Amino acid sequence: MKKVSRTIFIISTLLFIIFSASVTVFSDVAVKIVVVNPSDTQARDVPVKYNLPYGVKREDIRDTGGLGFEYDVQEGIYFIKGAVPLGPKESKVIKIVLADIWQIPKEKFEELDSLLNENVGVVEQPEKQEIVKMAADRLRNKLSTIQKQQQDLEGDIEARMQRYYSTLQDLQEIRDDIFSLELYAKSKKEQAEEKTVNLVIAAENPTDKTLQIPLKYYLPKDVMPENIIDFSGFSLKYDIEKGRPYLERKENFGPREAKKWVIKVKNVWEVPEIEVEGLIKEAENTNETFAGSKFESLTTALYEEIKEEGKNIIDSQEAAETVDEKIAISKDNSERLNKIKDNLIKMQSLAMKDSDKRHNVLRDIKVWEDLQLFSDVLMKKIFDEGKISLFKMILGVIIFVIVVTGFVIYLWSSRIQKEDKQEFVNVLEEAGGEGDSGDKDRDENG
Repeated sequence: MKKVSRTIFIISTLLFIIFSASVTVFSDVAVKIVVVNPSDTQARDVPVKYNLPYGVKREDIRDTGGLGFEYDVQEGIYFIKGAVPLGPKESKVIKIVLADIWQIPKEKFEELDSLLNENVGVVEQPEKQEIVKMAADRLRNKLSTIQKQQQDLEGDIEARMQRYYSTLQDLQEIRDDIFSLELYAKSKKEQAEEKTVNLVIAAENPTDKTLQIPLKYYLPKDVMPENIIDFSGFSLKYDIEKGRPYLERKENFGPREAKKWVIKVKNVWEVPEIEVEGLIKEAENTNETFAGSKFESLTTALYEEIKEEGKNIIDSQEAAETVDEKIAISKDNSERLNKIKDNLIKMQSLAMKDSDKRHNVLRDIKVWEDLQLFSDVLMKKIFDEGKISLFKMILGVIIFVIVVTGFVIYLWSSRIQKEDKQEFVNVLEEAGGEGDSGDKDRDENG
């Protein structure tokens, strides 16, 4: 009976959230939970359990309103837990205070913008500068759009919470594209038109009455808000507890009426064919460098496996017609793509074991060009993060060169002086020998 009553109390507890945040960035967020005792006659300790949003860490929990908190290992979130003593029909507001972690600092945007500008300057080849500049402008526009969205939502904590995690993913993708700007530019140039798919939302009124039905549709796992091209009148929401975005709207239905909506989204489940073909071509070039070497059979086997996995990716994507089929094969193709990359790494790593092919591999698989780009970016990153200043590095190199040069000159000078001294001694000895002999001859003749 006690267990049943406890369950009734939990179910009957009315929880709602009122998010209050000032316009000041990084202010605290107040979560107000209203707890109600449903009993008309009995005073009870009403149990409370409230899941905190994803991403909230222990140090972000400022005040629990007198309740405790624990960590849910399976869900990966903290939750508020406790019991509130209430009289019959009594209610109480529990105020929980959290740090506002759903605001991305402007320094983050400035850092990415600065990094983007520097990486554009890394590319010096005139034929590539225009393409890279266009790609950089696209990334800069994306960055500006994200920053403006956050500014517009600065006073709306709930909306910011809904957008926060997808925004983090957007910024990470932009950062990745910045560090591989030239490759990003090539892919964007050759894939000017992005592929899209249609998600169909269907609903029906099962009654003989006219109804207004609330619709709620969770987006597939891989679809983020920025991937949606046409919302078809739905509003975007974010389930904080589940950590997933969803679409929502209220629709009027006539008796037995059925309706459908088409949500147009980017095809995030397809591996770009140009990426697959590029990896196969790189594997082919690498394999050719091992012709006649002791690793030829091994690299050929890896190359054939890469070709087979690449063909499976392309064929399966061409055969998939429905969205469900595209989603179903995406996991398999992701594993195939990783296998291709792993095999390619194995092929290239064999260059370190084969001294005869080491130079050819580095030359033929175009590593030097990418290595130079990466090196320039890495050095700029080191300077940006303050690990070492450019002045200190140059000064260190100069001092090292001076020390090494001085040491070499000293050894060379010492050796020259020693050789000159020995030569001078030899000359004196030879000259002295000749003088003694001449005197002796003169004495004998004389």
